Amino acid sequence: MNDSLRKSLGIDSDVSLFVTATRVNASKKLEQVVDAISDLIDKGLKLKYIIIGFHNDEYGKQLKKYILDKKCIDHIEVFPFMSHNKLRQFYCAADIGIWTKAAISIQESMGTGLPILTKKRESLTHIINENLNGWFYNDDLLSSMNDAVKSIHNKSSKLSLERRKDLAKINKENLSYDIISKKIIEL
Repeated sequence: MNDSLRKSLGIDSDVSLFVTATRVNASKKLEQVVDAISDLIDKGLKLKYIIIGFHNDEYGKQLKKYILDKKCIDHIEVFPFMSHNKLRQFYCAADIGIWTKAAISIQESMGTGLPILTKKRESLTHIINENLNGWFYNDDLLSSMNDAVKSIHNKSSKLSLERRKDLAKINKENLSYDIISKKIIEL
């Protein structure tokens, strides 16, 4: 866990931190995630959501406005692309990574032991062992996010450093290109 980054961002230890690192564009439908975060906050959950990968383009401006209009700007922070080293710090500070589409950053985040929540797709079923290193959602993102938050809180309130190390080791064993290739061939 990267507590120093959390502190520098003003994120208390009792707040669940979601992170997405992706090329921010309309096809990612990040408004769905913003809506779910907003709804969960309205229900009393202590959440923070960080989106990394903004461009200085029209869609980025529209999404920022959408976040402002939802009145959850205190709970959502946006960042441009950043170096892999800095990105890993955010993964280590987060409790859950969330992706709406398959992306290489999913595997990068899992290498830090970050459990992820992503839309159920055949292309991702070989890397996620549900309820161990992540969760899938279908149409009900809000319910799935709520379940993911409950799950991490049930595992010793937050994911401990030891648990993150265990997840990173499991992910390393399951995410090597050799293992992935073998699983694809077996399918």
